[in-house]
Amino acid sequence: MKRCFLSAGSPASSPSKSRVVEAVCIHLCDKFSTPQKKGGYVSRWKLIISAYNGIRQRLLNSEDLLEGTDLILLVINEATLTKWYKDHTRRGEIKMLMQGLSLPGRRTAKEPLPPAKELPSDPSQPAVPLTFEEPTDTTGQAARRVRRSLSVSEPAATPPPVDPPTPSDPTEESPAQPPVQPMVIQPVASKPASRTTDWRHRKKTGERKERKVYTCRVCNKPITSPGHTQFRGHRYCPDAPNQIPKEEWLVLRRAESKKP
Repeated sequence: MKRCFLSAGSPASSPSKSRVVEAVCIHLCDKFSTPQKKGGYVSRWKLIISAYNGIRQRLLNSEDLLEGTDLILLVINEATLTKWYKDHTRRGEIKMLMQGLSLPGRRTAKEPLPPAKELPSDPSQPAVPLTFEEPTDTTGQAARRVRRSLSVSEPAATPPPVDPPTPSDPTEESPAQPPVQPMVIQPVASKPASRTTDWRHRKKTGERKERKVYTCRVCNKPITSPGHTQFRGHRYCPDAPNQIPKEEWLVLRRAESKKP
């Protein structure tokens, strides 16, 4: 009997071991079909176990019912209850699917089968024996390579003499060779120095770089000449037509800059 032990050490049995316990569990599963969410979450199986334990406790407290009926309610827990419920549901689905189907009977042959053929205990020899030719023996017939060592008394092999080139006939004209052009090396253009390198060189030598002179668009005079000024991108030229004094012009520009 497969049992699942409780936390206290007592064994728990499956409801399928008793038809009374199984009937009570089926009734309680129909009664508690969903979990309880009032005052906290309580699973469906805990509700069934609690109701079953209440029925079992009332049975144990009634001596007249125990002596008159001899009823025994087994101890179950959530593990045995959930496993029994899955098996019970699976068996119900199989019975529903098998309804109305006539299973084929056992098929047997109309005539008895012949007796089994007896096989020989010793292997049978073929009528024409197979012959295999042995390969030829070539032991000692392989060519050997002998490595000769050069002795001191034996002179080394000299290369064959090469005939010197025969001088050409002076009277024979040789083909004209084109004149050799001298190789002209082009100077490599030097890369211009960076602005940082140029600034460091001027700082080291004390040389000052000439600044570009900007001229006024109205009078074509340098903007550093007397009378010229600027205020936040606006330039003032005293030679402009209908020009107001510089102090009034600055006051107007400052007032315009303070406006939102």
